[in-house]
Amino acid sequence: METMKYWHKEFWLSFIFSMVFLFAELPFLRADPVSIPVTPVMKEQGVCPPTSLLPQVQKLQKRLAEYQKKSPCWPQWTCTKHVFKKGDQDPVIMTVKKQLQDPTLIGTLVFDEGLEQAVIRFQKQHFLKPDGVIGPNTCKALNLTPADIIRKIKLNLSRWQKLSSLLNGRYILVNIPTYHLDAMEDVTSAHTQDVIVGMKSRPTPLFTTHMTHIILNPAWYVPDTIFLKDKLKKIQSDPNYLTRNHFMVSDAEGTPVNVESVDWHHVSSGYLPYRIHQLPGPHNALGVIKFYLDDKEAIYLHDTSQPELFQKIPRAFSSGCVRLSKPLELAVWALENKGPTCLEDIKKKIDQHKTQKLSLPRPIPVYFTYFTVWVDQEENLLLSDDPYNFDDKDLIDEGID
Repeated sequence: METMKYWHKEFWLSFIFSMVFLFAELPFLRADPVSIPVTPVMKEQGVCPPTSLLPQVQKLQKRLAEYQKKSPCWPQWTCTKHVFKKGDQDPVIMTVKKQLQDPTLIGTLVFDEGLEQAVIRFQKQHFLKPDGVIGPNTCKALNLTPADIIRKIKLNLSRWQKLSSLLNGRYILVNIPTYHLDAMEDVTSAHTQDVIVGMKSRPTPLFTTHMTHIILNPAWYVPDTIFLKDKLKKIQSDPNYLTRNHFMVSDAEGTPVNVESVDWHHVSSGYLPYRIHQLPGPHNALGVIKFYLDDKEAIYLHDTSQPELFQKIPRAFSSGCVRLSKPLELAVWALENKGPTCLEDIKKKIDQHKTQKLSLPRPIPVYFTYFTVWVDQEENLLLSDDPYNFDDKDLIDEGID
């Protein structure tokens, strides 16, 4: 859970261009590919940013045909908590070298420099921490058989084909397994950023909605479920918690209540006559920008007061809403003004410390999706995390064996 990010940004770009081939008759498939600048973090993590769009579905179909020709036999070993690193000697090392199918590896029981580099390449392709150490997660990925990968490719092809005919114009894609958002203009990614999604026990739902407006300096009205699960015990053990974190309390009619007058030990799921909200400001859990979504899920995109969490992977930390690493950039795009004037105007409004609503020129479709397999620009098959364990269930539902 506490590892750094290693995501290949070409994921969504790779998927979208597939529409050029599958849905060429649609009028919105006209945009040219764009280049995305390499950030220092991306360079440090060895992540290859996108430089062009790729025919993803065709590439997945090609890789599917290749895997279907592979022998079903696959060397495996039992995953334990034990880790293997450079310098170790063990019979397992020979099995790992066979699994990696790298002809440059020396066939010995020694974990040498060559194997460490091969493991790092493998880990990057499976979005694991690229440390060259073989632990339980790397072992699990190494043990995936050709049959396992065939099923995953088929599943993701099915997911993509169901969505692709809906995509046109300006829209937003939030892919849960890769913790990533793309703001799309036809088949071109105009803006991309990392996100934080819901934890497994409070998952971000997969659905389609529309973004309609932006709230600057939003207050956070704490849902009862989050208050009872996350806040109540902190308040009971720390009488100053609410005041220190800029929370206000009111009764059911909205009348302010003195925090010190409440006996919080009497509050429970069966007795909660209060409403809690956090005042606007940089301390606010929503940060300084909230993107309102027109849906019944009470899910929205927003800034965060904990930007340090974007340095971790997996990034399933929220209670369902999606936290943005670059909310200002998304706001500029959503307002359809890419010039510096729009950005400076937003910053000035935020600095006024007043809650303000900015209506979008037009509603923007937002798709929450779940893709776990794709092909990169170097023809590597990439497999991401499956944070909600949806793949196994969907394989059964789709009848893929």
